[in-house]
Amino acid sequence: MGINCRLRRAHSAGTLGRNRLAIEDPNFDGYYLNRKVFFLGQWLRYGGRYPDWNLRLFKHEKGRYENLGTESVPNTGDNEVHEHVILAGQVGYLKNDMIHEDYRDLFHWIERHNRYSNWDARVYYNILTGRDDSGTIGANLFGDAVQRKRFLKKFGCGCLLNHCSDLFYFTSFS
Repeated sequence: MGINCRLRRAHSAGTLGRNRLAIEDPNFDGYYLNRKVFFLGQWLRYGGRYPDWNLRLFKHEKGRYENLGTESVPNTGDNEVHEHVILAGQVGYLKNDMIHEDYRDLFHWIERHNRYSNWDARVYYNILTGRDDSGTIGANLFGDAVQRKRFLKKFGCGCLLNHCSDLFYFTSFS
């Protein structure tokens, strides 16, 4: 199970039993957990933060983390946990939320997201330079939520690049 130190499961006696039975289901090779994020003591329910399904529990022989080509970015910390699992098999959904509580203050949050922005800049650079996206979950307008977001990033980068080149052409030759 891919979790970090800020995560824990929410459970009651009844749902624990149902999740245990679900995990033992031989029809599934992995399970999505719904992440419930708390920041500065408040549940981030809106703004695309809930529901937030993450494929975190899977049979290791059936899944692997995608490779976004960000290995050369220094000091990115735990960003690899934000890469997604590519699973060869069927997935199920567990009923319990996975609680993500960040107990650190705003300073630490800003510092961590500065590292994340370096990592994300490399991902955008790879998109803009046409890096092959094999080994990733891919970008698909009609795929799951992560693939749709990846499609919009890719589409947005392409539009931005086209507009920048149009602006360059317009200002250079006008």
